[in-house]
Amino acid sequence: MTQSEATELFDPSAPGFIEDPYPFYDRLREADPLHRTRGVWLATRYEEVLAVLRDRRFSSRNLAFGSATAEPIPPEALGALEEVLLVGVLVLSDPPDHTRLRRLSNRGFVPKIVEGMRPRIQEIVDGLLDEVADGGSMDAVARLALPLPLIIICDMLGVPLSDRELFAGWMRDIITVSDPNQTAESIGIGFTALQSLREYFRDLIATRRKTGPRGDVLDELAAEEEGDRLTEGELLGTCQTLFIAGHETTASFIGNAILSLLRHPDQLRLLREDPSLIRNAVEELLRYDTSVQIAPAPRVAIEDVDLGVKTIRKGEAVRLFLGSANRDPAQFPHPHRLDLTRREPYHLSFAGGIHTCLGAPLARAEVQIAISTLLKRMQRLELASEDLEWEESSTIRALKALPVTF
Repeated sequence: MTQSEATELFDPSAPGFIEDPYPFYDRLREADPLHRTRGVWLATRYEEVLAVLRDRRFSSRNLAFGSATAEPIPPEALGALEEVLLVGVLVLSDPPDHTRLRRLSNRGFVPKIVEGMRPRIQEIVDGLLDEVADGGSMDAVARLALPLPLIIICDMLGVPLSDRELFAGWMRDIITVSDPNQTAESIGIGFTALQSLREYFRDLIATRRKTGPRGDVLDELAAEEEGDRLTEGELLGTCQTLFIAGHETTASFIGNAILSLLRHPDQLRLLREDPSLIRNAVEELLRYDTSVQIAPAPRVAIEDVDLGVKTIRKGEAVRLFLGSANRDPAQFPHPHRLDLTRREPYHLSFAGGIHTCLGAPLARAEVQIAISTLLKRMQRLELASEDLEWEESSTIRALKALPVTF
């Protein structure tokens, strides 16, 4: 296969890619699993993706977000992006800064705290489904998948729910920053949204200091531990990261999971008949159709690294295709089959190594409760239409709407 032919295998603008990227991943993984295009390496196999996630010779602290259309990004924009993206942002940090940031940020997400939140999550899910129970139909994205994680993260950070529309708009713009098919214009739009989000939290933190603590996660993040605390910039970066990760990716995955079950009625029936499968089912659903298709932070080699049969040179960036790795037949037998009884579906949807998603336990709890309650309460749940629209992003896989009847 020639270089031009291989390049064409990864084209996020190709017809059908957004609706179903997995056939494209299959062809690229078979033809050139560690492929270099537009000055960036694309890692698509489970083995290489996991290796890079665990290898300290690859740095996450970078702004390797070059425009896919080769438009130059103005130096002043890069400088501003560095201030917004590299201060206090876990996913774009390396040890020892990452180690310290994660220790100080993890206080609100330890398993004991997350397990204690399950009654509140159940209350929210029940309330959302109560609102639509008599209608016989709903948009599962608008009425369940989007509001659930938004309410939870607003609770945790002390954000008034009246501001949810502000955040919905910012989230749509922010996800463009890490998209490989971005343009200089889309980077600018995303950067503006990031600035707005950061300023919102600056004002919220200032207000909290005047009104006093409320006992939520924001207070935990601002507290001192062993003589150390997050600086204001780090606190802003952490709030921004938690809101993006705790809202957009979880909401998108809940929609994907519901759709996957509806398209596999045998698996849906299996879960209805044996609700105890829910924990394993969620792991398999995460493997099968994750919301985070490409790791948001490219990894940059800080020295020459042999990866498989190729060498990544110092300074070169690697994009990690988590969605492709999760469908790698070398790791998962019959990877395109949804099997809720699959044993040990060790997916990479929450990344891996030191950058394993901080909010993974919370996301799992939200999805488990949302799916279990939906199947328990909504009998004869079916797709209302196969004419579905997806967000125009190759990084985040998200439905615009999911009409269902019950």
